[in-house]
Amino acid sequence: MPYRPPERTPAVVYHVETWACALRLGGVGSIDAFLEESEKSLATHVGLFSLTSAVMFIGSIKGLNKHSTAREGNYMGMVATALGILSVLLSPGFHSAHIRFFLTFLAAGGVGYGIASTVKMEDMPQLAAWQKESDSVQGSSLVATQVAGFHSFVGLAAVFAGFASYCNVANPYTVMKALETVVGIAIGSLTFTGSVVAAGKLHEMIPGKPIILPQRWLLNGGALAGSVVLTALFLNPATYASHAGAALLLGNTALWGFLGVNMVLPIGGADMPVVVSLLNAFSGLATSAAGFMLSNDLLTISGALIASSGTLLSDIMCRGINRSMYNVLLGGFGTDSSSNAAGAAPTGGRENVSEVSAVGFVGMLFGAKKVVIVPGYGLAVARCQQKLAEIVAMLRKHNVTVHFAIHPVAGRMPGHMNVLLAEADVPYDIVKEMDEINAELPTYDVGIVVGANDIVNPATQDLMPIGSGHFKSGQDDPSSPIYGMPAIEIWKCKQCVVLKRSMGTGYSGVDNPLFYLSNVKMLFGDAKQSMDNISSCLEELFSQDSQDRFTAAAGASSSGDQHDTTQGVEPEVFPEAVRVIGIVRERLPGEARVSFAPSAVVKLRRMGFSILLEAGSGTAAGFTDEEYTRHGGVQVAESSVEVLKQADIIFKVTEPLLDEVQMLQGTQTMVGFWNMYGTQELLAALAQTSASVLRNLALVPRVSRAQKLDALTSMANIAG
Repeated sequence: MPYRPPERTPAVVYHVETWACALRLGGVGSIDAFLEESEKSLATHVGLFSLTSAVMFIGSIKGLNKHSTAREGNYMGMVATALGILSVLLSPGFHSAHIRFFLTFLAAGGVGYGIASTVKMEDMPQLAAWQKESDSVQGSSLVATQVAGFHSFVGLAAVFAGFASYCNVANPYTVMKALETVVGIAIGSLTFTGSVVAAGKLHEMIPGKPIILPQRWLLNGGALAGSVVLTALFLNPATYASHAGAALLLGNTALWGFLGVNMVLPIGGADMPVVVSLLNAFSGLATSAAGFMLSNDLLTISGALIASSGTLLSDIMCRGINRSMYNVLLGGFGTDSSSNAAGAAPTGGRENVSEVSAVGFVGMLFGAKKVVIVPGYGLAVARCQQKLAEIVAMLRKHNVTVHFAIHPVAGRMPGHMNVLLAEADVPYDIVKEMDEINAELPTYDVGIVVGANDIVNPATQDLMPIGSGHFKSGQDDPSSPIYGMPAIEIWKCKQCVVLKRSMGTGYSGVDNPLFYLSNVKMLFGDAKQSMDNISSCLEELFSQDSQDRFTAAAGASSSGDQHDTTQGVEPEVFPEAVRVIGIVRERLPGEARVSFAPSAVVKLRRMGFSILLEAGSGTAAGFTDEEYTRHGGVQVAESSVEVLKQADIIFKVTEPLLDEVQMLQGTQTMVGFWNMYGTQELLAALAQTSASVLRNLALVPRVSRAQKLDALTSMANIAG
């Protein structure tokens, strides 16, 4: 018989209890057992989700190790993150916190999305200094793409998780729990303050040069000793349970926060990417620590993945700048005496380097077969990666081999250049790492440096320049902040062009002897504007209209010349050549003429000349290289550089380009046409060249006695 409540109990309650008893007696009480079993089953599924998410994180990192599988790896990481969140939402006992979770998640997600979507590409390093990939995807070689969380916020979250665990009275005291709390909060505090300082340095809110506190090592040692003492006191059960325990924990947090600041402040030069990677590893440790404190296996596993991959990447970065991990972990990087030279003035000025115009640079590209490009942080600042990608596409479309050479510490964070090139849709198969391409650089006709400095500095190799791309050992300055750092040996290319705004030094503050080599030209100005000019010139040069014009010009004149070249049926014996005549391709946009047709080869050979022809010189006028070489005595050079260096007499139709004039030397003679007015820069270069004779046929008077020298009219006829 059911229990009858006192009279003060409402009748409705009595009836509810009566029905409950009846349901239990009828067997419906098995619902409780069903709910209990459902809870156990749900816990099993949550564990399965967590394990699956952890395995997918590992697969994501493996996918991100290769460009070809990076997209799939990224998707896998996103799915793993979603599974991780789902495992939390389905955790037993979490249903009461769903509203709070979603409010916090939406607010934080909105703020993070707003920041990440509006940040400029050149500001990506400082964003990355604030950020950490929550699903550990970015512990790979493409760590630069980390934009899903914040390094500093991960550290701060670990601090909050530690204090929450400490304040939770439901968790009984154990030595292991207390130790987990101390270590987790310490790592989180170090990560938070270090990331804030790194972001401030990258954003120039804090001076980028090394800032070394007086008695830095003494302060660090004192902070560590104090932390050990506070930790020992905190582990005492009586202290742990009192207000003194909270004070000790706060004091230890402050000490590790100071260590984070004092670790990052001395950073200077090319060490910044190492610190960003190292902070990524620390954020992983903070995540694992939070996982231990919250008894969350997924946090522990994903944090371990971030920490291990970040540490491996840091080691790779250290090797890239010739430093040991031991040195970095002690916070000793960027503190050499010469590091304080950051911002020092270069030893040479613009008057000591060879400059080239955008048109001259286009001429070099037009005559090249292989081109290599070295991007640097200046590419991100100028935001010209899209235009550079368009130039690369045009060159590749016209059968020019183009590669990018990436230095491991280029930019301000690991993988910075990879992000820029990926944003511009540059094919990943033409992007090469420094170790892959250094040995092949001597085979490239033109090397292009865009916004890079220290990573192409020959001073890193203990070398002194002695000529065109050649060095000897002799610069013995181990105190230099970049001494011994592996560099991309761009100076070994046949020609090199450096795009820079000025002669300023790089992040290390060290002058670059590369700029003063004879095979290196400087193109000064804003990189974006220079890229626009170069792209316009190349587009006009490669346009279909120009090709049609060239074809029409060839059709108007090629028939007569080809008859001349086929007049002789029997081979003719020519006298031994005593001088070499050089023919270079005309590089001005829209120029369809060539200095002489194949029919002139026989006449020149009879006069005792041999001919050195740049490949494709007559293509615009409708003449093939085979038409020039069929009579013998004609050699085809791969580039104009070979012609300008080896020929005794160089023929041109248009005015000589600055880089061509600067290559002339000794007893060489150049013959061509150019306007004497409005070319002060060219005239100044002509006055300084060491060539013995420069013939301007435009000055030949058009009188009857001089008509035989009126080559301009004949060239116009050839061009239609």
